[in-house]
Amino acid sequence: MKIDKRILEYGKELAKKTNRAKFSENMVKLVNFRANNKKYSFNNLMLILSQKKNATIVRGFQSWKKIDRYPLKDTAIDIISPIFNYETKELIGFTTRKVFDISDTKGKPLPKIEYLTNGNSQSKLYEKMIGILKEENIKLILKPLKKGLNGYTNGKEIVINKTLTTDDKFNTIIHEYLHYNKHFINIYEKIKDTKTKETEAEATAYILCRLLGIEPSKSYNYLALYNSDSKEILKSIGRIDSTIKHLFQKLEVK
Repeated sequence: MKIDKRILEYGKELAKKTNRAKFSENMVKLVNFRANNKKYSFNNLMLILSQKKNATIVRGFQSWKKIDRYPLKDTAIDIISPIFNYETKELIGFTTRKVFDISDTKGKPLPKIEYLTNGNSQSKLYEKMIGILKEENIKLILKPLKKGLNGYTNGKEIVINKTLTTDDKFNTIIHEYLHYNKHFINIYEKIKDTKTKETEAEATAYILCRLLGIEPSKSYNYLALYNSDSKEILKSIGRIDSTIKHLFQKLEVK
């Protein structure tokens, strides 16, 4: 089968899996949790961080209670909350309100969405990918990153979390390689929305791994979290196919 047809075939496969993942029980719970998480003002964010510098997910007592988590004693964070007139809806003052970081709660765990492969079977492809970056004068930095961050690029270098397994480093480098080459070129590409950019990068990693005959990351879960869908994924193929072909030719085991 010609490579163009295979790229489209694996793109359709990813699109189908992503649509299915969006409606899985855990995904729906997680998306709803994110949507309901309070959006705090800049001043309140500063208040939160001044009281708990490593705060990540912050909610009020009742919000935690709804998902069967309960704050620990003496762990409250004080923020400022507006008071409105019930009838006129006019702002009439401010009061303090107590919120709690997830690290200071106990109860049911948040819904978990698997993404990584956690494998170490693709060391040769990983070394080849590092060689490609060197050939193309792309600086690669391996260093510990905060939990949940696998890698990033600023258009000048690619940074990968060194604590990842070999296979996940390989997948993440491909993802960031697409960002590096497609999303830091001109003004048009810089203003593209995050969902589109993440769809293009993750679809590149998934399709390339399928072409190489190796297990990709669970990209459909990643894309579902970005609210991507089959239409977005299939639309991206025309922009990423040249990068996929380029890397496939370099990485293909002959």
